[in-house]
Amino acid sequence: MNMIVNKSDLVGYEAVDRTTAKKEALAKLVAAWESKQAKKAARFGGLGFLAVSLAACNSSSDPDPVVDTGGATEETNLVTAHTATLATTTDYITSDFTDQDDTITADATQFTAGDVLVDSTTTDSDTLNVTLAGGTNASAPVGTISGIENVNFDNTSLTTDSAINIDNIIGASVTVNHSANPLVAPTGSAVTNLESGSSVTMGTNITGTVTATTTASATGATVNGGSSANLSVTSGATNTNL
Repeated sequence: MNMIVNKSDLVGYEAVDRTTAKKEALAKLVAAWESKQAKKAARFGGLGFLAVSLAACNSSSDPDPVVDTGGATEETNLVTAHTATLATTTDYITSDFTDQDDTITADATQFTAGDVLVDSTTTDSDTLNVTLAGGTNASAPVGTISGIENVNFDNTSLTTDSAINIDNIIGASVTVNHSANPLVAPTGSAVTNLESGSSVTMGTNITGTVTATTTASATGATVNGGSSANLSVTSGATNTNL
């Protein structure tokens, strides 16, 4: 059997077939393009979120970051300097002293012959302040004063020159002051029994005649007359390095 096909029909069929193929190809291209765009949008969207997060982290309104120091803290010296007033009875102070600048105070009735004040620390600057109303420490000499770097005698009331016995005060810087009214108070002073390694300085309102004597074998002792008009120093029989 012979089939007769018009040329015009073939042309129409081929046109329809080509159009369908183009549509399918175009649809595939569009789908591929949309897929790529979706992936790009997802990627850029993630980067945008990351940028916002970083900006938020760097905000100036945020509190300072907390740094873990592992529990370490700056070392603090918790030792408190010892402060005390001597009693009228015998005082024995040794272990109460610290490596800080301790302060002891006393008057003529409290600074007695049996008192022992010994500090073993040599790197601090302890002070003993003694107030004398009569210008003399009648109970001298004391037991032992050692390791107290500064010893101050303040004479608050005087009718005669002050007389200070500093026997058994070892290795100290001793200062004698007259805080009594300088218009009426005597201006001289006599210091006896300056010990080894100690010094004595004539301080406030001592402008008259000053005498100082050392113990028999004192070494490394120093006398500073300050503003005194006359200074006389008498050393012991075996003194050296005065």
